[in-house]
Amino acid sequence: MLMRDRRCGFLVIFGVAGTFLLGVPSSGLPSDLGRYRPMAKPGGADAITRSLPTKPGPTAAFHEHIRPYLSAGGYAALFGREKVRGGAGPVRLAPSPGVNLAVNDPTGQVCGGGCAQSEESIAVSGPDLVIGFNDSEGFLDPTQGNSGYSYSSNGGASWTDGGGLSLAGGGDRLGGDPALTFCGGAFYYSSLYLTGLAGCTSSGVTVAEAESNDAAATANPVALGDDFTGTISSETDFDYVSFFAPAGTNLSATTVLGTLPDSILGLFAPDGTTLLAVNDDANGTLASQINYLITTAGTYYLAVVGFGGSTGTYALQVRSCAGGTPGGFSAIAVSKGTFAGSVLH
Repeated sequence: MLMRDRRCGFLVIFGVAGTFLLGVPSSGLPSDLGRYRPMAKPGGADAITRSLPTKPGPTAAFHEHIRPYLSAGGYAALFGREKVRGGAGPVRLAPSPGVNLAVNDPTGQVCGGGCAQSEESIAVSGPDLVIGFNDSEGFLDPTQGNSGYSYSSNGGASWTDGGGLSLAGGGDRLGGDPALTFCGGAFYYSSLYLTGLAGCTSSGVTVAEAESNDAAATANPVALGDDFTGTISSETDFDYVSFFAPAGTNLSATTVLGTLPDSILGLFAPDGTTLLAVNDDANGTLASQINYLITTAGTYYLAVVGFGGSTGTYALQVRSCAGGTPGGFSAIAVSKGTFAGSVLH
């Protein structure tokens, strides 16, 4: 089934039962295939092109219908790299590839070994192009996010790195997986969006570690809003704390690194063994953070351990946050941009 959105020009081709619509039916070749006859090029050349039928049959008519929407590869698969139009001679369809160009500018990026871009999506309007991609810089720089983009106003001959999409609020992050389209004179970029939390209150109380607290059964008790200070003394040392949370609590638990270089944080259910969430690195740092909506009242457990056997001191902030949207829940954000000359706004 061929569908076209009249508003934005989306084209979708659906296959049935795993069979691509352009495949040859099992009953044999289409009856109009004989209309595609070899025709020698003028001058007696041995090269062969394909002649379009004067009255196309069903298959040929379908091919003609989708002709304007095909990529160069799809066009070549159906009509060949060269075709004949009304005796006008061969027309080259697929230009030779030019020099590869980087669409992003790596200058100033925080990735030590170089950032990676992947899962691209591109939208085109005449010479104006916008490409969105997942950018690994967002894992180390939360102000950048994982949703990067670049644009070109000269058909891809040169590119401008646009950075990342803007954020709606503090603590929000862009999650990547872009999808782009052009519609109504503007480019639209959709991306996964991770919300933050606001109104996280502190009690002003600091609880010091008391060994042994290596398991849920011997966890040090804290309250929502408290800070816990502890030390990971060996690669096998786990520090557990327990806290009571009513139903509907928007929990935010964050490690603040002292001499401990890298932490891992886990949240356990009231049974002390069911792992509800775990985090290694958060917000572009080696510290850890868990944002979690607690739906059932009870005593829960947090556990801290050093990554890779690392040791040292740390603090753990245990917070209940206001707001109806738990941090880390995914949403879809859409950004709109238009070209003014060679600049995308």
